[in-house]
Amino acid sequence: MFKRRLKSCFLLSGLFVSLCANNSFAITEADTLALHGKVETLLGELQLQKQALEQKEKELDEQKKLLDMKMAELNDTLGQAEELLGNYRAKGAISSPPKVYIGERELSLERARGTQEVGTERKSESQKKPEVPAVAVDEGGVLLPRGQLIVEPSLQYSRTSALRVAVEGFTVVPAINVGLFDISEIDRDIVTAAMTGRFGLTDRLEVEAYVPYLWRNDSTIGRPIGVGSATDVLSDVDGYGLGDIELAAHYQINDGKEGWPYFIGNLRFKTTTGDGPFDVPTDAATGLQLEAPTGSGFYAIQPSVTMLYPTDPAVFFSNIGYVYNMEKDVGGSYGTIDPGDSINASLGMGFSINDKTSFSLGYSHSVVSKTKQNGAAYANSQILQVGSTTLGYSYQINDRVGVNFNVATGVTDDAPDMQATIRFPIKFDL
Repeated sequence: MFKRRLKSCFLLSGLFVSLCANNSFAITEADTLALHGKVETLLGELQLQKQALEQKEKELDEQKKLLDMKMAELNDTLGQAEELLGNYRAKGAISSPPKVYIGERELSLERARGTQEVGTERKSESQKKPEVPAVAVDEGGVLLPRGQLIVEPSLQYSRTSALRVAVEGFTVVPAINVGLFDISEIDRDIVTAAMTGRFGLTDRLEVEAYVPYLWRNDSTIGRPIGVGSATDVLSDVDGYGLGDIELAAHYQINDGKEGWPYFIGNLRFKTTTGDGPFDVPTDAATGLQLEAPTGSGFYAIQPSVTMLYPTDPAVFFSNIGYVYNMEKDVGGSYGTIDPGDSINASLGMGFSINDKTSFSLGYSHSVVSKTKQNGAAYANSQILQVGSTTLGYSYQINDRVGVNFNVATGVTDDAPDMQATIRFPIKFDL
């Protein structure tokens, strides 16, 4: 419409000019006034059209700015939604793709009841960074989301045999013996049925409880000291009952963004609910135990830090911690016994084969300091090196239940010969 008006204006103007230039036409004052009025009318309409177009252009600019703002808000919302979805998948434990394991629990250090394990899951191709494995941890890892509970029944078999000399007939912690006999050979079989519960208080804080029940058989061949006998004495004792209950808390320190690995702080406390080596009855003549203990008999606190770094389709993990065993006055001729503290470290890799199956490899090592009696190093006590390699497999049965199996083999003289563990993690959303 604007173009048609402009064209008419030009035509009238041309006509006016031509009429003025052509002497053959007589132009009256009335014609001039009429033509001038038409031109002014057209110019007014053109001015109105120009103002309308300018207003439309201004409105379009405002709408464009509003659209850009809405698009920015939408992109921000989509980014937050992807991050929340990634966090949910990373903390979904069992409902997410399968986990891989090393040892008795996720990413746990070598300790009295087991070795390590780590979980991993497939990530979405749209994610910029490989998704962190959905893993609930014993001593580190990405934690359970708020309100989620994992109940994990497990069964473990441990076999230890040694051909070495050690002073004492009491076992304080694995590979530490204290007593009256020069042990030349020991065979120990332990079956542990346990129930573990983990609960996410927040998305960064998780609490855990571990309750074991043990069946134990110890066969030792030794020679009494100071009796003058050249005959070895065979002792075969059994024991069963509640083990040492453990309580733990895990806190996720960072969010693992910008290429950083995940860091988790852990604190574990071990009780003395099991029968310790100084709590079981002994033979008055030989000093040998008449029952096998089911606990260590000493309180222990274990702080540690775990690092977890995902690189699709694998996840690398490492852990370092310190175990502080509290000394105790056991009475009798033994006095105060300090079983010695230990420094623990582990590292390994988990690999997801597909959405249901995965495996892991790892190594853990503990250095246990000398046992002390009444503040001084116990006679013939030595620093212990406990190292083991682990191989684990995991299969996700459905969205709520999984099954995990792993085997740990000792690579040092002080480590158990082998440990086989099977677990069935079950997820509940509270």
